[in-house]
Amino acid sequence: MQIAITKPGEAARFLDMDNYTVQLSGLIESGDASRLEGQLKSLQAPGRIFSFYLHSPGGNLMEGMRLGRVIRKYGLTTYVGRYRGEGEKSLSGHCYSACSLSFLGGSYRYVNEGSSYGVHRLTTLDGKMVDLSARELSLLEVLLQRAGRPVSKDQLVERLCGWGEEVSLNAIEVYIHRLRKKIEKGPVRVATVRGLGCYYLEKISA
Repeated sequence: MQIAITKPGEAARFLDMDNYTVQLSGLIESGDASRLEGQLKSLQAPGRIFSFYLHSPGGNLMEGMRLGRVIRKYGLTTYVGRYRGEGEKSLSGHCYSACSLSFLGGSYRYVNEGSSYGVHRLTTLDGKMVDLSARELSLLEVLLQRAGRPVSKDQLVERLCGWGEEVSLNAIEVYIHRLRKKIEKGPVRVATVRGLGCYYLEKISA
């Protein structure tokens, strides 16, 4: 992924002139989150407000989550679009799959006019392609957002129903089983809290 940072005074007029503006574009790959945080730290500008523009087809799902954590750590605002520089209105962009998890890291989130945001069925776990159904991907996103904390079947039903899905407790067990099988060769696995009917993502030791 390409990272471009615009310094204070170069921001477009519709943004605060004291802001740093960051454009993240291209395929999300392993190491992008560390590289981004390193660049932000090197600016040595505590208290600055960063605006993040995202334009990406997705990529590494876990790295997308890590990018979201960096963005959330700094309490920043995310936009889907392409920043053009001083005095120029931003262009439309897209943010799919792993990019959607980075976008969710923003304290405030905006999809610019003409831009698109969503998820794909095909995603990656540390470079490995995984074909997930819409419901399997929805479950994985919930588990990723919980960052290792247990989620009950009732909570999963509530989240999916909140997105317009009609899902039973038995169906959750079926989808969890399918998801577990599909990501078993990845860096994380779906673990179960025995006796409580809760699930969480557990990192697999190398």
